[in-house]
Amino acid sequence: MTKEKMNELYEKSQEIVTMMEELGIKEYKGDLLKSISFGTFLTLNNIYISSSLSDTYIDDNLNKFMPTTTLEIMIQFNDDINNDKFVPLEELYQNFTKR
Repeated sequence: MTKEKMNELYEKSQEIVTMMEELGIKEYKGDLLKSISFGTFLTLNNIYISSSLSDTYIDDNLNKFMPTTTLEIMIQFNDDINNDKFVPLEELYQNFTKR
């Protein structure tokens, strides 16, 4: 997984955080929001997706440096996106913002 892909996934996670916050949802299909002093992040299996992932692992081949659990979470998040897990949330948000 490249740094570019990690940044893309982080940005997508922040879009989901924004939607969930505006809808007043703290949990969506097992994924939770976690607020810490640096901001609010989407968590999968108690591991949160933060910008520090892409800031810390600056090599283009992140597989060499990233903890296995973090890489697995990012792969799972990518799979969730590709499998349209968040489509209903995005549709709900679109309907919410139209009101």
